[in-house]
Amino acid sequence: MEDMDIGIVCDNGSPGSAASRTATPASNENDYLIVIPYAHIFDLMLKALKLPPATYYHKICPGGKNRVTVTFISPLELLDGALVPSSLSGAILDSYEDAEDSAAIEAIRFMENAYGKEMRDYHYTHVKKLENQVKHLVKWLVASNKTIKKLRKTCYYAVRYMSSYSAQIENTTTARHLKGRDSTKGIMKTMLASIEGLTQRLRYIAMTFERRLEATRNSF
Repeated sequence: MEDMDIGIVCDNGSPGSAASRTATPASNENDYLIVIPYAHIFDLMLKALKLPPATYYHKICPGGKNRVTVTFISPLELLDGALVPSSLSGAILDSYEDAEDSAAIEAIRFMENAYGKEMRDYHYTHVKKLENQVKHLVKWLVASNKTIKKLRKTCYYAVRYMSSYSAQIENTTTARHLKGRDSTKGIMKTMLASIEGLTQRLRYIAMTFERRLEATRNSF
């Protein structure tokens, strides 16, 4: 199994103890900051394995420090065929939140080693980027839907116009023939010019839609 990138847990006093949830990290305008308790991550892990939620026990140590013990069910430990709860304690730390994180990290490591699987901790900036891409895609889909409706409506009117032009040409030709005037060249030019303008409009809408689709595809 690959090395975990989920956190570090050390004994009391070690400078590499679990990353504090109460400390304020250095700000970076390009970063989004969200702090997710490791206890929540462990609960999700248990839920994915279809196991009951864990229980956390809090103990106040000398000097007002905190230690948390997490108890959970591990299907790998059986006694007479029955599941046996497992308990793990974290480091002794100043705040309860950090102590809870420490215990949860120990439990996550235990389950990862037991199952040979790894819980990946994705950076929030990556998650936020995906969220923004999804929002952008939804906006584009809404705009595309409007464009499709517009194109459909334009095609509908184009068919109606062409049908109307065809009927008009037929009626005009019949009327001129009855009057002894067989030339319909001028009328045909007018009708064809109108149809050509409509065709160019349809081509413009289709090209605009294609460019938007290509830009959206290249943004991912």
